[in-house]
Amino acid sequence: MFTLPQDMTIHNVKSIQTELLDYIEREIAEDQSELILDAKKVDDIDAAGLEILLSAYLTAQEEGLSFKLKNNDGYFNEVLNLSGAGDVLDLRKGGSN
Repeated sequence: MFTLPQDMTIHNVKSIQTELLDYIEREIAEDQSELILDAKKVDDIDAAGLEILLSAYLTAQEEGLSFKLKNNDGYFNEVLNLSGAGDVLDLRKGGSN
């Protein structure tokens, strides 16, 4: 499981992207079947942070990994749904936890 940082904004998106891609590569190398992102720490997210999530989702699909979000409630979930990313990530249908 990859724990998303507290701040998912333009200010640190490059480091998040690097860490997340490294994590995904390790999951694939270890023959894992799912990508789980834990959002419990996230308290600030902007369009750049949303882009990272959508990119991770697409990468997981391309690599045959299921995609799950954990602890995605409150502010985090509200931002995802208001932006439309919740629909893409299938949050309303129980696609994420």
